[in-house]
Amino acid sequence: MTGEYSDTLGCPMKIKVRDILQRLVLALAIALIVPVVLSAEITLSSAGKTVAIRSAQYKTGEYVALMELFDALGGRTTWNQLAKTLSVDLAGHHWRFQLFSPFVGIDGDPYNLVYPLRFQDDAIMAPLATLAPLLDAAHPMRVVWQPEQRMLIIETEQFNILEHRIERKKNGLLLELVTTRPLKFEAFASEGNWLNITLFEGQLDPGKFNRRYRSSLVREVKAYQFDQSAQVSFRFARNPGAFVTGTATEPDRLQIIFEDTTFFPDYPTPPNIQMETNPEPIDLIVIDPGHGGKDSGAIGRKKKTKEKDIVLRIGKYLKELIDKDKTMRAIITRHDDRFIPLHVRAKIANDAGADLFISIHANASPKAKPRGCQTFFLARAKNDDARAVAQLENAALQYEDNGPADTSVVNFILLDMIQTEFQRESADLAELVQKEFEHRLKIPSRGVDQAGFVVLNKVYMPAVLVESAFISNEKEEKLLRKKSFQKKVAEAIYRSIKSFKKKYDPAY
Repeated sequence: MTGEYSDTLGCPMKIKVRDILQRLVLALAIALIVPVVLSAEITLSSAGKTVAIRSAQYKTGEYVALMELFDALGGRTTWNQLAKTLSVDLAGHHWRFQLFSPFVGIDGDPYNLVYPLRFQDDAIMAPLATLAPLLDAAHPMRVVWQPEQRMLIIETEQFNILEHRIERKKNGLLLELVTTRPLKFEAFASEGNWLNITLFEGQLDPGKFNRRYRSSLVREVKAYQFDQSAQVSFRFARNPGAFVTGTATEPDRLQIIFEDTTFFPDYPTPPNIQMETNPEPIDLIVIDPGHGGKDSGAIGRKKKTKEKDIVLRIGKYLKELIDKDKTMRAIITRHDDRFIPLHVRAKIANDAGADLFISIHANASPKAKPRGCQTFFLARAKNDDARAVAQLENAALQYEDNGPADTSVVNFILLDMIQTEFQRESADLAELVQKEFEHRLKIPSRGVDQAGFVVLNKVYMPAVLVESAFISNEKEEKLLRKKSFQKKVAEAIYRSIKSFKKKYDPAY
């Protein structure tokens, strides 16, 4: 298709529509690529010292000169002119960047920077907003990008919230959080006898704080780490009533003072909240057979086996094993073929005060060859395979009332929602499950991985999601249909729970 007209000299000119479109695309590309601000700078702040690093402001955001940044961080950089790749060794991790690509490899795992690397003024430029979280994850210190101040901060302290204490005083009760430096904070009470303390710019290890106690005035402590703050929550045996806040020094600490001296007469209060009272035993296990009802889960390639049927049988076998064990008991989220929303499954576990949550599934792939067993815990997905599994299991949301039509967005939403309270224990449990799978199932092991599973994100206890085998693989579909294999899966999970109890249950 062509259009024809005459220029001012009367010469006819033919312009192809395709050429016009190409020019428009080129103009748009130039608008996105050409920086709005040339030769700008950001400030790298570490250990009280600052370094200026070249940057450029594009329409897609702030870009930083990669080699200057990693040199300032103490990394060793190598540029391959032929391959157009930049290799960096920093803090025990190996990075590999490809010019004009949005992907970066860290220790062999691919990560997406969303926007591709650029080349400007003899510098390789990378998008800072998406690079900073990767630096934070791979660097031993906390890395924070503050765009308003145009400052990249490397915090020399890994944790600045150290411990919690509680003491009975003559005029009431004193609760303290010890910190390495003064931190701004706010405290508020919520339903369920909770006192919640938010510390701005706080950094803590949740595993050091999380506790549950018997027969004491503090029944439970939970800690959460967020991007710009931390929270420590205390659940009391009874409503703690009015309180006042304050601070103290040597060491730095924030203080919560309950002034009602008659409130806790019948509850023991040790001098420190790292109590003489032992943590509760690990004895209540929630078994969650995935899918059910209108949600069939994955379907077998040859026999059209439904995932929901197989995992229910495995779940029932596992419940039998646990109920026979005098040290534990089990709750199963569904006894039959019914649909239970993901948030209801989590509520069952939370309301029961369960100690472990096991979600049972069978894996699937569009291809026929993939096979093997795998165990997941809740964390940001590090690769496309893990993201695909999470999207497959999160697809149950589409069957819920008011559920999203497109569940592919769930993983992106979860990036800002994932609770890491029991991440360490969940990772340990996943390792134990996978070890038992490798020993008992005699099928390929796909190892332990992490991803954003909605059902795990809503439970407040160590939790894993197991993919027993590939129902989309003809051989493994046949295995999954066998009662003997279903019992082996249940036995492996049961043995891993026993191993976890041995490690974490002080009374076992």
